[in-house]
Amino acid sequence: MKYVITMLLVLFITLPGMAEMRETADLRTLEPEVTATTLVCFDLDNTLIRTEQMLASDQWWDDLIYGFVAGGMPERDAVRKAFEIWFPIEKQSRFIPVQPDGPDIVRGFQDKKIMVMGLTARPLMLAATTVTHLASINIDLRKSQPISEQLEIKLLHDTANYQNGILFVGASSKGDALKGFLDKTGLRPEKIVFADDKQQHITTMEQVFGKGPIPYIGFRYGGADAWVKKYDRRIADIQQQYMGRILPDEVAAKLK
Repeated sequence: MKYVITMLLVLFITLPGMAEMRETADLRTLEPEVTATTLVCFDLDNTLIRTEQMLASDQWWDDLIYGFVAGGMPERDAVRKAFEIWFPIEKQSRFIPVQPDGPDIVRGFQDKKIMVMGLTARPLMLAATTVTHLASINIDLRKSQPISEQLEIKLLHDTANYQNGILFVGASSKGDALKGFLDKTGLRPEKIVFADDKQQHITTMEQVFGKGPIPYIGFRYGGADAWVKKYDRRIADIQQQYMGRILPDEVAAKLK
């Protein structure tokens, strides 16, 4: 009986489509899990790229919307108002890689002709801006993209859009959006490896792909965690006052 139970456990662990979720602060952790037939998906903000300053950062964005919603504004209106504030700031923002060698890691996969794509909650209206942001840190997700065509993927409650090697999912589930993308294109990678700084996206991907048939490994990436914890709304507010030249965090901190 013990032998039978052991064999069942082995079979269960090795079933195709089994999903794993791991924690890492180094994108190189993905490399041993990637083969020639793997689809590698990267979140963008606070995974591959971040603002150099607190103003216009991903955490600033969340804080801004939270403040509007807490004041009684409907979430859709809060997002629209946040964009109105963000657009002029974005043009002056400086961007850096979250991990200094992050662009090299991405290019390493691309040089091996491994399928690499971005998977972001950014809306489609930021598509051109996103390509510019990534180019500023020497990342081009078109180099080994799964397909070169632009796609619109109808989901249950929303629409995801794919272009320039990036799937823009907006408010949709990243798991549902990627499944819709694979269904529409007919792509069947032998494995999916995904890195994202937000656990909720790692979890929703697991909920979709954990049922098989494609094995999935999700890495909750913490490379930006220490920087996110330093977020100070007062510093961001001061930086916004000096819109002509966004002050570095350490300079703005002295003006609090």
